[in-house]
Amino acid sequence: MHTVINKLMLTLGLCIGLAGVAQAGLIGNAIDVQYIWPSAGWVNSDLGTITVTSVPQTVTFQPYFNVTISDTQIVVNGSNYGNTYSGSFNGQYLIDQSVATFPAYSVDPSSVLTGGSPIITIAGNTLEIDFHGLSFQSGEQLVLDVAPTAVPEPAPIGLIGISLAALALFRRHRTT
Repeated sequence: MHTVINKLMLTLGLCIGLAGVAQAGLIGNAIDVQYIWPSAGWVNSDLGTITVTSVPQTVTFQPYFNVTISDTQIVVNGSNYGNTYSGSFNGQYLIDQSVATFPAYSVDPSSVLTGGSPIITIAGNTLEIDFHGLSFQSGEQLVLDVAPTAVPEPAPIGLIGISLAALALFRRHRTT
């Protein structure tokens, strides 16, 4: 009997030690994309809500820009607009309706911005991208890499549960 319990304990220890952690980005999140101008908080146009899937989703505010969102990246492309962005705020709010805090990000080296860098901030569940005072030319793009968040793998957790249940069953059988 002790051998069975020892084997179960070893199995439980291995399950805990091997329990993996997956990395999840934005898949499944509902993100509302808004064009904000001429000042922060003033919604010039609500471009709609994107539910992020494995296929990148794009919203467009013609003729100025489009925003493409995938699991791990957010890309803002300039389109046929060579003027300097005016107003005290001129850019996008990306509001993640699925979380309390927008995931961390980094600016990808593939970004092409000749007119300067936008001001990018996270305020709760909102990523704010402000291009005011900058020149954003056609073909230029801002690429943000979204930091994945850790999500426990369900299979090893299930194995841990089964091992604990078996251990409890054998202990109960031993005491009767």
